[in-house]
Amino acid sequence: SHALTMVEVAFPVLSAMTYTGKATSTIVSAWLRNPDGKEKLTDASDLKDITNVNPDETFTQKRSEITRDPEGSDIYYQGTTSKDTPVTEKITYLLDGKEVSPKEIAGKSGKVKIRFDYTNNEKTKASIAGKEEEINVPFIVVSGMVLGDNFTNVDVTNGKVISNGAGNMVVGIAMPGLKDSLNIKEEDLSDNISIPDYVEVTADAEDFELDMTMSIVSSSSSLNVDGAF
Repeated sequence: SHALTMVEVAFPVLSAMTYTGKATSTIVSAWLRNPDGKEKLTDASDLKDITNVNPDETFTQKRSEITRDPEGSDIYYQGTTSKDTPVTEKITYLLDGKEVSPKEIAGKSGKVKIRFDYTNNEKTKASIAGKEEEINVPFIVVSGMVLGDNFTNVDVTNGKVISNGAGNMVVGIAMPGLKDSLNIKEEDLSDNISIPDYVEVTADAEDFELDMTMSIVSSSSSLNVDGAF
């Protein structure tokens, strides 16, 4: 967690993961802004291996506190953390209906299924009907991958497939934890309303090979997902 004094801050998080979605390393980028021209900016950070991204602006680091040097401007720094990201994901692979490991599915042919399940790890308190409740912080997750011409009949649950004839770009969207926060079940929703909490890709594969997949998690309403479903 980060405690701030008279600053605005943004925290992009880059997490490298295995083929099953387990994080192997996580880098957090912090941007300390000073819109009001305050003389002192202080940030309490629990990040490790902190480095200055912009050496033109300097800061002093003492224990878990970062203070901008006098006459400085905005500060950009990065550090590592072993904590869970706000949203974690698990990737499961099936070949002809049987769950297999990434190593087992590599180079195989058949009907494949790749499923992304997301867990919302962030809680916040909110007043609901006059009572304070703990709910999940609302996040939107966008996961994407590119499938080459060795994949055909590509379909995705809770997403879209865009094909250019030489390959397929798959994009899926989920809102993990939102149904729990609203205390509703899937059967409570009408046919034209969906609150997805997973993404599932199916395809016929020849010599299965999968390059990098990427997931973006945002709590910002500026993330435009119009027409995604």
